[in-house]
Amino acid sequence: MEHLFKTQLTIDGQSRTYDVFFADEDYHFRPLDGNGPEVLLRREEDTWHPRTQQDEGLTQTCIGLLDTYLLSQH
Repeated sequence: MEHLFKTQLTIDGQSRTYDVFFADEDYHFRPLDGNGPEVLLRREEDTWHPRTQQDEGLTQTCIGLLDTYLLSQH
């Protein structure tokens, strides 16, 4: 498991802190307080593939955060 960053996500009107890490070929967004959905994403051939079924808006927010993070690493 490789820790990447922490971020704040607003879910159902509440701000939650998420730990973002890479493990088992997936990018994980896990809420630190244990409440709220966990989001798993996999990137294959320059395309993001959601591994969990979540709200499309939440998924797109997570993808945007990962794109920004990964671009900053180059």
